[in-house]
Amino acid sequence: MTETCFHNHTDWVCDHLKQAKYSIRIAMCWFSNPRIFQTILEKLQEGISTELVIEFDDNNIREGGLDFDHFIQSGGLLFAAHDTTLMHHKFAIIDDTVLLTGSFNWTNNTNTENTIACDEKSAVQTYLQEFTNLKNRATQLHHTTDLAVKTTSRILDQKNTISHEDLRKKIASGSKCWVIKLEKAQLNNRRFFQQNQFPFDPEKLSQPYWTQNTQFSPTHFENWLNSQTTFTVVQIRYLNTWYRRIRPGDVLLPIGPKNNLLCIGVVQPGNPQGTQRQVTWIQTAIPTIHLQGQYPSGAPVQYLSSGMQLLQAIFTTQT
Repeated sequence: MTETCFHNHTDWVCDHLKQAKYSIRIAMCWFSNPRIFQTILEKLQEGISTELVIEFDDNNIREGGLDFDHFIQSGGLLFAAHDTTLMHHKFAIIDDTVLLTGSFNWTNNTNTENTIACDEKSAVQTYLQEFTNLKNRATQLHHTTDLAVKTTSRILDQKNTISHEDLRKKIASGSKCWVIKLEKAQLNNRRFFQQNQFPFDPEKLSQPYWTQNTQFSPTHFENWLNSQTTFTVVQIRYLNTWYRRIRPGDVLLPIGPKNNLLCIGVVQPGNPQGTQRQVTWIQTAIPTIHLQGQYPSGAPVQYLSSGMQLLQAIFTTQT
């Protein structure tokens, strides 16, 4: 038996899931389709054994998303794929005899997709083995709060350079500008702006968090930070800014000892991993521009003047 589907994927998947008599095993990167989820809950009520491995990120575990805790409470077994790599599988095995797979994530997307169902024994057995491998690498959850949720970042730029027009669009759409007075060691490092990253937290204040967690979660980091009793108010504010307030697409404005602007950088997608953020430096030949205000060395401070006017001043001076 081989069946293909190119349209009405939700109906097609639900129809197959409803035929389950004993078990359903699912490996799904992203799952937000309420109709398919409701079909699975109904099968759980019928006593059908159901196991689900999902990518444990904020595409799946989020406010307004599917109630995976209800899935667990209904008897379903939930496994969190939590590696740094993406668990991108999209397949289900019904009664250990029928395989559903294809390009379709179980979401409400309107993409052109394909799905296929087959009962060829060797194919089913191969996917069953892969499902077992996924479970062995994943973490079984009894509640979705048992594990820090990976934070995904929508892709803003994968290029090595960003045009001035792109930069204007980012600032116009809400990206914040952050002024950072460089430390002496950074100023003396000739390769500083060639490394496409910005080091921070030189005191290693966040090291205990990274000892306990391999992935960054804004909620878990906030809870950990609030539980610290030895940090000063300034240190808490400093870490909160770097980890939670500075977002992908935000603009970094490093300055020298006399507040002279040295460069322009854009924070790139991706979660913080330890004590650095990935940055694309897009302008290293800044004209003589001094930023008004007082800025402490190393600490990011939001630039309160107009970022658009600053860009205009830079580009006008260059022409």
